[in-house]
Amino acid sequence: MVGSSVRFMGTDSSSTQGDVALLDADRFQDDEALWAARGLTLMSAADTGRMLVERALQADPCPVLGAALTAVDPADLDGDSRVDLIRVWQRLAAWVEAQQQAALASIVAATEDCGLEGDLARHEIGAALRLSPPSAYDRVRRARALTGRFTETLAALQRAEISGLQAAAIVDSVERLDPEVAAVVEQKVLARAAEQTLAETKRSLRRAVLAADPDGAADRAEQARAERTVTRNPLDDGMAELRAVLTATDAELVWAELTARASAEQQRLADAGIFDRGIDALRVDALVAAVLRPGTGSDGQVAPRQARVQLQVTIDLPTLLGLAQNPAELRGYGPLAPDVAREMAADAEWVRWTTDPQTGELLDLGRRRYRPSSRLAAFIRARDPRCQWPGCSQPSSRCDLDHAHDFHAGGQTCRKNLGPFCRQHHNAKTHGYWRYERDPDGTGHLRSPLGKRYVLRPPRQPPTG
Repeated sequence: MVGSSVRFMGTDSSSTQGDVALLDADRFQDDEALWAARGLTLMSAADTGRMLVERALQADPCPVLGAALTAVDPADLDGDSRVDLIRVWQRLAAWVEAQQQAALASIVAATEDCGLEGDLARHEIGAALRLSPPSAYDRVRRARALTGRFTETLAALQRAEISGLQAAAIVDSVERLDPEVAAVVEQKVLARAAEQTLAETKRSLRRAVLAADPDGAADRAEQARAERTVTRNPLDDGMAELRAVLTATDAELVWAELTARASAEQQRLADAGIFDRGIDALRVDALVAAVLRPGTGSDGQVAPRQARVQLQVTIDLPTLLGLAQNPAELRGYGPLAPDVAREMAADAEWVRWTTDPQTGELLDLGRRRYRPSSRLAAFIRARDPRCQWPGCSQPSSRCDLDHAHDFHAGGQTCRKNLGPFCRQHHNAKTHGYWRYERDPDGTGHLRSPLGKRYVLRPPRQPPTG
């Protein structure tokens, strides 16, 4: 017998429990012979797992199916069944995501029951799921759309015919359209989405929207142009990602120019016998050079350079002196290698905040007035580099410095009573029925309009002592 016995197949439907009971187990040498005599076939774990996976692919996703699949050990399956197993789990993931939409919509309803606008549920959802404000708002917006106008898309997601990403793409593409036009596009795209990749679905959406509402294309393009943006995202190993959303024509022109400059540099390096790291890295060099380094005008003169943006780095004193190798903190990015931080010190184009190596805390500078001094404000923003709201990554440089204990009720303008909140979360705390308290050690406590409590741990440079 191969594997463990987990399923029996009947070979004689006339067998009864009484007949089985009369069998003498001692007459049989192994389990397989015993169960065969009882009219049953003992299956291996591999056969059982394969059969369960095959049936699961045809069944509607549900909690019972998920529970059954947890008993399947992928190591018992052949290669084909292992591939099918990940397909089954993907279908279950889509079903779970569909269920979550109703739960998210219920938070919106509960927020409205408190007398607030439904969109403000993004603060609760962001705090509960540790999402950034844009991500939390997207969850709210899509849940309201899927449980409202786009129930056919939600039903397709629940049947696992499409993925959560496809459902989000459909909502994002059609929610601004008139209801009649949106319904036409939704039905047309859903008819093929089950057989498409995410990229194919997005292309289908663009074509369907243009076909269904060609007159609105210009207005939508103008609106999209007004929303173009550049964002940044910290990566590992001292790297970061810049993401720009711009018009298609500008994107193609910029890409072509960066490629031309990179190709020219690649040829120059090749002629000089110098190794280069590839065209992609050279495109990055061309982009940085175009933004940060002096250019030349048509008369050959070097163009004046704009003033450099000042960087802020927090580093403990032993590391600054080269006596330790503890990570520094670059505001807007995060942990920074100590060698990089010390190298920046030679440039003198940065502001340094030195921490106590034993506690990781910055020194205090307090004031007894409503608005903090520039020095205290800089200290608070160095200590708390981001908005204190759970999941919010808005840099404190763009945040309000808010009093935990209200100034007009006796709260002091000092480091222990001040913390950064971005404007929307400041407004949520002030006008949206949220309550905030701050402990002497900097730990914050948020209580939401729905009664949920959140603990906000203060940021710390790790102690080095």
